[in-house]
Amino acid sequence: MSKLKVENKVKKESKVNNSKVNNVNNKTEKIQGKNKFLKVIAIIFSFLLLIVKNIVKFIKKYPVIVIIAIVAVIVAIVATIVFNYYYDKQYKSYELKIHNYGFDKMYNNGQAKGSQKVTKSEAIKIILSSIYNTSDISGLEYYEEPEKDNYPNRIWVTYALNHGIIKQNEITKENENQKVKYIEMLKYYLDARSKLMDKPVSANEASNFSDLKKYTSDDQNYINDAVSNGLIEQNNGKINAKSTLTKGRFNQIIIKFVEVYNTITVGGEKININPQKFPKNADIYPYTLANIDKSIYEIPNYISDFPNVQTPLNVYMQRKEVYSQIKDHIEGYLNTILNVDYTNISFLDFRSKLEPYCMYAVNQDSDVEYVNYVISNKIKLSGKATVQMPILYYDGTDFRIRTKIEFKVDSADTKENLIYGDNTNETVVKYTKNEYSMYIDVPISFTVGGSSFYVYNAFTMAENVSGSIFKRAEM
Repeated sequence: MSKLKVENKVKKESKVNNSKVNNVNNKTEKIQGKNKFLKVIAIIFSFLLLIVKNIVKFIKKYPVIVIIAIVAVIVAIVATIVFNYYYDKQYKSYELKIHNYGFDKMYNNGQAKGSQKVTKSEAIKIILSSIYNTSDISGLEYYEEPEKDNYPNRIWVTYALNHGIIKQNEITKENENQKVKYIEMLKYYLDARSKLMDKPVSANEASNFSDLKKYTSDDQNYINDAVSNGLIEQNNGKINAKSTLTKGRFNQIIIKFVEVYNTITVGGEKININPQKFPKNADIYPYTLANIDKSIYEIPNYISDFPNVQTPLNVYMQRKEVYSQIKDHIEGYLNTILNVDYTNISFLDFRSKLEPYCMYAVNQDSDVEYVNYVISNKIKLSGKATVQMPILYYDGTDFRIRTKIEFKVDSADTKENLIYGDNTNETVVKYTKNEYSMYIDVPISFTVGGSSFYVYNAFTMAENVSGSIFKRAEM
């Protein structure tokens, strides 16, 4: 056998032997690892067994103490459950309203459950949200997110700091998650009202709380202001303003604040709080207005053949931030078509006024035809439109906003198709009177994302009268 072959054979045998040795070592390591694991388990088991034995000895030696301890734990658990149940029940109506007004989602956990506690930054966020009726404050002023010391509610705290509602370092990353006290919340709320709504802290009457003298004169002013303005209910018991704030008490203050100062309505219109003026279907609305008769709210909403309808309450919770723009938009469109004058109307001017409100490009042929029709028939109309908030609903196909229409026919050589949109249908609309007051459910559409909305081009009023959609009301 050659020398080379011998060397190769030796190398192969060496590799085989090394492999066997490695396998043996691996098995040994696995066995050792397994043994170590079993030893650890055995030690833990022995320790737990020792604890159990000692517990059994203690129970045998002191059975009465053990029974008392068990009963005490059970009583504490039951008492906590019962307390939370009745506490939540006490503030349940406010929790429901908080949900209807869309503020429950502003809590850090998205819940408004009465017995839960409120943090400092959370209180600031919801206070500002209730004053501006918004869930996004980023559009109110420029805010640059810091690279460090940031936290979820930082933008709200920064806004409060910039407007003098809180002091420098009063709420920081280190304490923003601390539970806020009731009196601290009152200060935040009333200072925010003072700075943002120009309503300084003042009191017309002193409160009767039995523990009032325990607080500083400044704190007493905040408490007395809240009582004077209907934010806190007066009683002879303790106010316990130094206790940590629960969501139940906070919900109560929020609801009273937005209803006293009408911060959730468009243009500050007064919310109806008179039960005698509540409509029968009040549960489908987030609120009703004092200046709108309940019969207007009770007019049945139109429902299309498609099932995915949304009540005004459903729509409000999703789109309340744009209600002011909707009102301006709808009234702008309708006031344009309710005020035409054959002596000065022109196609270009008429089109320029309508285009910002329309969903699609204005139909030039149709609009030229209407303008010429107005001129040739000496049509002159004068009127106004008033949106009836918050009657905005989704009929399964279109969003609709109830609107009061008032107009006069000041001049016309015809009684047919007087209003823009009448000429887009084959059926002629006849006007038998010179003066009208009625309600229509205007069809509108939101763009993808819901940030913009438009009126359907040249819809016919006669086919959208409230309570008789598509039945073409007699004009």
